[in-house]
Amino acid sequence: MTILNTPNLWRENIIWVNETKRRDHKRNATVPKENSKAGATPERFYKRYVHSLIALSFTNEYSNIVGDDFLIESLRPDLKEIYTEPIESNLDLLELLEKIPTLKKTIRTENIYSHVFSEKIFNLESKALKFVLYFMTSFHNLDNLANDYQKVFTERKKVQYESWDKKAYFNQTIAEIYREDFLFTLLLELLDLSIKQEKGLRLSDVTSLYNSYLSDTPTREHGFSYKQLYDRQYNQAFEKITDGSEVPYWYGDSTWNKAVDGKLNVTSSKKDNRSVINFSIPKDVTNLNDDEIGSALDLILDLFVIQVDFDSVHNHLNRKEVDFLPALVKDALNIQKKHSKDHTFYQIQREDFYKKETEFNFSQHFKTLSQAEKDNEHQPHYILNPRIPTLVRQIANTVNDGIPAIKFIEFLT
Repeated sequence: MTILNTPNLWRENIIWVNETKRRDHKRNATVPKENSKAGATPERFYKRYVHSLIALSFTNEYSNIVGDDFLIESLRPDLKEIYTEPIESNLDLLELLEKIPTLKKTIRTENIYSHVFSEKIFNLESKALKFVLYFMTSFHNLDNLANDYQKVFTERKKVQYESWDKKAYFNQTIAEIYREDFLFTLLLELLDLSIKQEKGLRLSDVTSLYNSYLSDTPTREHGFSYKQLYDRQYNQAFEKITDGSEVPYWYGDSTWNKAVDGKLNVTSSKKDNRSVINFSIPKDVTNLNDDEIGSALDLILDLFVIQVDFDSVHNHLNRKEVDFLPALVKDALNIQKKHSKDHTFYQIQREDFYKKETEFNFSQHFKTLSQAEKDNEHQPHYILNPRIPTLVRQIANTVNDGIPAIKFIEFLT
């Protein structure tokens, strides 16, 4: 059995999904050991892996698995020769990521990340952590969550906040909401599939799952398609544009085309590509026992279903321009919550997408504040894919874990 414990073994056995599409609107996917032209250079691989691991470091389950200082203890001792800023917490690592382009200019190297981190970061004992990290690295095209965390922490003081709490707020485009929800779905689907298929997962299983969510019409198995939903919203907006103007920027159309759209096309540098299509993902990643499955589920939920502090977010929003933000106050939240739930139900029934930027932004502000309420019996989390709560229940029931205290609320952008 292949044990992933070195950078080369990780890189050779990773599913490598390209971050750019081909001219035929497909996106190449392969495995470096089966395709010498994969484009998975050591530096590109390190970047995906390191960014994914740093994002995971802001989850509670990660701390339970490896402790809070694992990444800091994995820094190369000689890093201080090229980077003099103090690194005392994982928040400092986010600042370090921002300085990577500058560091690369100071030394001649084909892989700047190998001058920052030792190979210790690849020798992980937890299969649960390996599972989530493997697929986050593979599908880095969808969402680099470390970048999201950098935005969240922009207006925060490192000394005051040492754990991952979304106390600052940032707007997302429609496409960014889609790609985050898609990555959430994929990680859950793959964990569920790994439980059902005791013989393991093949590349063809993964690409088939991914492509089913980008079908023009929903598949019978999943009953939902991100592409179909986005196309409906896009077409609704485009129909109203008669003067030749572009689709509004808050749709994030360029993000959708670059990061999300494009079914996976398996490629190989060999004449016969059956070996890459039938490539089996190392069981070191997919063969999880019940405790490891529960741990992997906790990692995934911690990544996406986050705790939010009401007062901090509310104060942050009030600092914005008055003409940009509607007045949201605590006393009115319960009234607005009922209205929002009714409107959400109406939206879904009528497929009524937001037509104005102010309405769309208001919906994001409200949802963030709703998630931050201190008296929530269950943590609210807004989703596009109605299958997500079913997947969470299925996985939790498989390992006899209690159902997480999360209230998933379906909505439209």
